[in-house]
Amino acid sequence: MPNFTPLDVGEDQLTNPIELIWRQCAPGHFDVRTGMPTAEIFRPTSADGGKLSGARSDKVGAKGAYDHRVVALDRPSAGCWAVSVGEVESLHSRVVDDNVLLPPPPPPPPPGHVYIDLRHLLAEHESDKTAKNRFRSTLLILMHRRGIQHP
Repeated sequence: MPNFTPLDVGEDQLTNPIELIWRQCAPGHFDVRTGMPTAEIFRPTSADGGKLSGARSDKVGAKGAYDHRVVALDRPSAGCWAVSVGEVESLHSRVVDDNVLLPPPPPPPPPGHVYIDLRHLLAEHESDKTAKNRFRSTLLILMHRRGIQHP
């Protein structure tokens, strides 16, 4: 079992394995030749702190998650894609709902905000790029199989 960072007060780990996590694809992480996202969609930035943002399907639909990014935040998206909580857990990670901890607007808070917790992976495998790449590539395959969710 991974050595997870303790959750903050107000955070909840998702446990429904079939719940989907919406992930927006930045245009730079989309391969126009294949019509699919690249593994970069699962690479956290330094600003993420090992918490890869998404939105939960039990709180917002794919269209709502997409519209929030494109309309409310005025940021481009090459589509809304998804992985399930169970798929993330099968790779020894977890999905955490932190929606109540988000700062007040502006910008408007995303509906149903969650994060895929990668902090343990980054800490345990600081020099092990293979583990990080395996995590990203496996989620990418699962995401590709499911296909684009919106638009």
